[in-house]
This record gives sequence, C-alpha cells and structure tokens, in this order.
Amino acid sequence: MHSHNERIQAGSTAPPMEDRQPPCDCKSARANALESQLKNLRRDLEKVRLDARSTKYRLAYSTGTVVVIIGLVGWIANSRFDQLVMLLN
Repeated sequence: MHSHNERIQAGSTAPPMEDRQPPCDCKSARANALESQLKNLRRDLEKVRLDARSTKYRLAYSTGTVVVIIGLVGWIANSRFDQLVMLLN
C-alpha cells in the first residue's frame, strides 16, 4: 500500500517552484494597457461616426445641388426649345 504523502504528491497539479512566476503587478499593467486600447478604440469609433455623418450630409447636399442644376438646365432648354429646333434645322 502507498503512503499518504505519495498520494498527495502524485495528485498535486501545481507547477514546480521554478516554473511559477513571482507575484507582480502584471495583471494591473495588462488591465491598464487594455483600458488604454479601449479608449483608443472608442475615440477611433467616434471619428468614424463623425466621418460617416459628414459624408451623409455631403451626399445629401450634392444630390440636392445636382437636382437644382438639372432643373435649371431643363427650364432653360424648355423656354428656348424653339430656338434649339431652328438651330438643328
């Protein structure tokens, strides 16, 4: 029969002392790094949102401008249609 000490040592899952890392401030350093990365991500996301919003407004203004220009060209062409027909003949 095995002794009690042998069973405890065989069932132990802790790594040997040379493989253990000394308690340090590594976790708080990692947490600080993750927090700063999260702040950077939030800042970048806000920039993307502002860029998308300004692009949306630019597109809306550009579309409105094109519609107005096409309307003016159509109105001018309609009022001068007789002259255009005479030029083509």
